[in-house]
Amino acid sequence: MPRKKFISVFTVFFILLQYFSPLVGLIPVQATSGGNSNVCPEGDGWSEHVEPGDDGDVDYTAPTGYVVDSVCIKGGDEDNSPNGYLQTFDTNTWYQVTYETKGNPQDREEVTKNCVGASGIETGTAKAKHGDAEGYACADISHASFKLARVQGEELVCTPGVNLLKNADFETPEVTTAAGWDIVLNGTSGLDWKVEWQGGSTIFESVNRPEIPNLELHKGVNGWLPQTGAQYAELDADWFGPTNPLNNEPASVKISQEIATIPGYEYKIEYHFSPRPGTSEADNKLISAWNGVALDTHTGAGAGNTAWTKYTKTAEATSEKAVVSFMDDGTPNSLGTFIDNVSVECVGKVKQVVEPLKLTSMCWEGDN
Repeated sequence: MPRKKFISVFTVFFILLQYFSPLVGLIPVQATSGGNSNVCPEGDGWSEHVEPGDDGDVDYTAPTGYVVDSVCIKGGDEDNSPNGYLQTFDTNTWYQVTYETKGNPQDREEVTKNCVGASGIETGTAKAKHGDAEGYACADISHASFKLARVQGEELVCTPGVNLLKNADFETPEVTTAAGWDIVLNGTSGLDWKVEWQGGSTIFESVNRPEIPNLELHKGVNGWLPQTGAQYAELDADWFGPTNPLNNEPASVKISQEIATIPGYEYKIEYHFSPRPGTSEADNKLISAWNGVALDTHTGAGAGNTAWTKYTKTAEATSEKAVVSFMDDGTPNSLGTFIDNVSVECVGKVKQVVEPLKLTSMCWEGDN
């Protein structure tokens, strides 16, 4: 008897849920995977999490020799907001939601619209994109990750002298402001560097730090010279750009790129560092890293103009992908740590060190 009562109550609850679901939630009608929990995967063939650009979409370019096999898209927060989702796509399609529009009761109608979707699967350039569903029915994209597949018949080749990084001299996007500097949001087309906030408070002078990190680019600020080209980057960036009066906010960032590598091969990492003119050594501290392991740390006090120094490091690839990164670790006050003209090149196979054979004298019984 108790079991029959349980089934009856559950059935009634289920019927009521279906009846009222257009009012309180979503009804997915097309998706390659359901659920609204946790986050997209990283590692084991998946890229790191990539945040959306200022258009709300996530653009991704696979390393040389790879194409995008699948796209995972997370919307809403990790606590599973009612309009959130976690969807994985292996074809270029949309995840749709069915919901009731808002407004006067007599004007409401049930609609089905695109929530999020993927494009560019099986190519080297893919996109996680937001559709035309209203925000209360489909949350903004919080991040996406991309599963990579090796291009059939295309083996990676070590070509010394070829820079594996994109936008290595920070020439795009072009700075056009009268101030000679500007901020570029993570995910902006043409930037090609992943940008992440590093430490520091998320609130400064009662102002909240932007959720999307910024990289600060300079072009002609105070006559300061780039190492090459016309622009360079400052890794103690800025929250809101040259038109906002907020100053000295904690805006340190880390920038990184993922590249395709050949296990057992050596790679040369070169970059140019300059302190910001007129700032102390504490304001200028650059950490370079390979797969999250520090290569070196550089500091310096700024004088009247930029003073660029080239640094060269080497690292061995242990897998088919590697991440090279550069981070500001100075005082987080939106001033300091310039970087320009970065390169990563394949050198060749790591030379195996063979220890010489050690010979020891032997004495036989009866020898003189």
